[in-house]
Amino acid sequence: MIRNSTTRPTIIRFLEKIEVSETLFYNGVPCWIWHGSVTSAGYGELKITASRKNTVKSSPHRFAYIYFIGTIGVDLEVDHLCRNRLCANPLHLEAVSLQENRRRRNEAKTHCKNGHEFTEENTYAHLGRRSCRTCLRENQRRFHYRTQQI
Repeated sequence: MIRNSTTRPTIIRFLEKIEVSETLFYNGVPCWIWHGSVTSAGYGELKITASRKNTVKSSPHRFAYIYFIGTIGVDLEVDHLCRNRLCANPLHLEAVSLQENRRRRNEAKTHCKNGHEFTEENTYAHLGRRSCRTCLRENQRRFHYRTQQI
């Protein structure tokens, strides 16, 4: 009889798809790289057996956090301190609020979405967010050009 992969314990299936990195580290501790299914957003995906007939999908980093550390509060997300979406090392994970997770992600960005570097001269704060002065000037030029054509 061939057993369905979801009938084996989730922790076994999780560990089979983890590789301890030899090159990626955070605070001297290696990343646990997920080599299973990956979503279009770049995060791992793991099927968790909820009951004999029911499975749910979760991310490997959330599973690792719950399994090795404990529950995640209702209003919290699991943040990758190493900034590696495929890392599931519980020592690299922290439960934080959505606002804190977004703040950390944005703080780690070095360039705007158009590739301009966030430098002191090229960055301004607007509504609590960093914005690119180069993009602002280009948008203003386009707007001015369009309004002059009418």
